[in-house]
Amino acid sequence: METIEFYFDFTSPYSYLAWKRLRESNLSVLCKPVMVGSIFSGIQSTGPGEIKSKREYLFLDCLRKARDIGVTMTSPKSLPFSPLPFLRAVISLEDQSEIQAKYIDLTFEYGWKHGLDYSNTDNFYQYIEENLGIDKSQHEELENKKESRRTLKLNIKEAIAKGLFGVPSLFVENRLYWGLDSIQFLEKELSSGIPDDLKHKLHLFQSATENI
Repeated sequence: METIEFYFDFTSPYSYLAWKRLRESNLSVLCKPVMVGSIFSGIQSTGPGEIKSKREYLFLDCLRKARDIGVTMTSPKSLPFSPLPFLRAVISLEDQSEIQAKYIDLTFEYGWKHGLDYSNTDNFYQYIEENLGIDKSQHEELENKKESRRTLKLNIKEAIAKGLFGVPSLFVENRLYWGLDSIQFLEKELSSGIPDDLKHKLHLFQSATENI
């Protein structure tokens, strides 16, 4: 089975839903934490959270989708927040896949399921220790590894180079799938690729918009 590169950020509610969806699938997933704000800056784009009406609509859309797929969802107590220590910790756990996956579960659920405050780091550390056995000092060690800092920066550069423009994004066989809804198409196209008629119409669209 092809390995799916999963680009995500803990600040993204759609990333939370996509992760839940992937956890229920049989897909082989390689986690690629990124800071989506850095991607927006790198491609000179504006994040949806910066537009009040858009962010409120998108969160309502997330709540609808969460209910539809049977996922409990709410808002973290405070937004925005810095995901930096959590993303680095994920990278530091890459050699312990089961623990890494559980850490991602817990970190997403801390805010997006339980409505807790990501900025309250002491409370977060206690939550991780109680549920995963990683105490505060161990977590601080995970988040401060130089190699993890370097890898996070490389993930962001790699994401931009591959044409990613937001999260969640999945990348497989040189194809990009963006958003929760795209997972169903990824699963269909893994074995056969994009249908020829869609490729033809995509080519027509690219030709029509080449002067933009």
